Amino acid sequence: MKNKKEAINILTKQQEKLSELSYELFQPWRIQTTTYIKDIFGEQSKEYSYINDLGRINNAIGIFNENQFNKRKNEISVFLKNCIETIIHIRLYKPPKNNFLSEINNQWLISIIVGIIAGMWSIGFVIGQSIGQRTSEIKNMQEITTLKDSISRIRPPLSIPDSIPHNNTNSNKDNNRDTDSH
Repeated sequence: MKNKKEAINILTKQQEKLSELSYELFQPWRIQTTTYIKDIFGEQSKEYSYINDLGRINNAIGIFNENQFNKRKNEISVFLKNCIETIIHIRLYKPPKNNFLSEINNQWLISIIVGIIAGMWSIGFVIGQSIGQRTSEIKNMQEITTLKDSISRIRPPLSIPDSIPHNNTNSNKDNNRDTDSH
């Protein structure tokens, strides 16, 4: 139902139909009214239970005849009047909106949530271990750099020439031979 005014109009029309209703047309009227009441108040409401059970109980027992129908018309009319007053003072029933989680069994939902939490914890643990290992490697590199710096302060750095001069011992021997032979 969209609004209170529409609901009140529907129930007022049903109340007017009831005053002119014959016994033979009671069941179709009751079914239609039951549908309206369900839409207006919800399936769990007392109003819906009353109107829904009205025809069932009387038909099942078989005591709902034309005389009793005429006697109960006033009772049903008062019921519809009370329903209209209830609508005036409270808001209309809005059926709950279902999402995809409402369709999942609670045990499955709990299992999925626990699985997601365990997976997130595992990923966090692995990332934490990786970061911890890199942090210790960085600390080790910093310590090595610090040690190198302290060693270089203690003694000057050795200068290593870019090229190593060749030892000409063989050429000196050749030069000595040349001088000896002369």
